[in-house]
Amino acid sequence: FKNNKITKIRDLAILQPNFEKFKNGLLIYETNNSGVFFINPDEPNSLELFLEPKSEYSLLTNKTKDLILVSFKENGHWQSQIIDSNKQNKFSFTWGTIKNKCSFEELLICAIPADLQNFSIDDWLSLKSYYDQKIIIYDPRDNGIKEITLEDKFDFIKPKLTPLGIITWNRLDGKFYLIKFNQ
Repeated sequence: FKNNKITKIRDLAILQPNFEKFKNGLLIYETNNSGVFFINPDEPNSLELFLEPKSEYSLLTNKTKDLILVSFKENGHWQSQIIDSNKQNKFSFTWGTIKNKCSFEELLICAIPADLQNFSIDDWLSLKSYYDQKIIIYDPRDNGIKEITLEDKFDFIKPKLTPLGIITWNRLDGKFYLIKFNQ
């Protein structure tokens, strides 16, 4: 909406688009085998391929630091990267997840599924049960990583850092949890 009217920005032929607000524009992509496009809504003819097509894309942006968590499958293996607005890889991980299982403010906090080989975004969104193996905490200031191994069965959504620890909702039992850890 612009000046109280709908303005068409661009035809992309993406049937189920995902959007992430990012530095002066939007990242637009489809989960399966799509590229990630950048578009500046103030310049309707702007369209740039931001990332090459991959399988099972999931993106989460850190709006204050202009960083993106990118998770995808390549050659049947999940991986994740932290990249900046210049498409430069800042850090790589050997795991994958989806944006629903992460938060990215000062720190990146992600719940990592135990069975990555069989993890599917579509199955998870269709409420198929998956269990988390650990929570990863990544600090982009010093590339520091902490891992919290989970002993019980959880399927965490949007873990968030608070002064008390990490609070998160468990999709398996519908309860909120507080996870304390040494910061």
